[in-house]
Amino acid sequence: KALEAVLACAAHQDAVLIGPGLGRKPETSEFVRLFAADVKVPLVMDADAIYAFRGHLDALRELPQVPILTPHMGEFAGLLGKKTEEAAHDLLGIVREAANTYQAVFVVKSACTIVVYPDGDVFFTTCGNAGMATAGAGDVLAGAIVGLMRQMESGMTPLVGVYAHGRAGDLAYEAHGNGLLAGDILRLLPQALGELG
Repeated sequence: KALEAVLACAAHQDAVLIGPGLGRKPETSEFVRLFAADVKVPLVMDADAIYAFRGHLDALRELPQVPILTPHMGEFAGLLGKKTEEAAHDLLGIVREAANTYQAVFVVKSACTIVVYPDGDVFFTTCGNAGMATAGAGDVLAGAIVGLMRQMESGMTPLVGVYAHGRAGDLAYEAHGNGLLAGDILRLLPQALGELG
């Protein structure tokens, strides 16, 4: 019943983000996989939604659309059944292979966040800082990407979202240093987007 209700709600939206704060109970993970298989609008998956596909990579490959996944290094490695150090050793190669194999856009958050498309195109962020390694910053990034879906061609939203998030993080760092909070990044997103003209 919950799946039917959420799919009906999603049908009237421009895009959907699923994952932050969702939880990792087996029934929740199954719900995520069923939802992702049926939702018809652009889909961004973060955090616990990515976790839901651990051990179920075939289900990820078989999704009817190209989802955008926004894992940090640990989440990305765990999805593929690898240790973080192993994934970090050849990050670009492994993410490229995963994006192609699973037909997904990967936005992998690390010291230099990368955006990798299924066709092999790769983009590296030019902004961001160590202070952004704070609780909730990844949620702001996923929200920025899904929030831009209606404003531009969907293929561009991960790039613009990553840049705006990083720029807002840099502005927050100027004001708060390593003590910046995710809310500081969120509040500065309009200014960062405004700089793009």
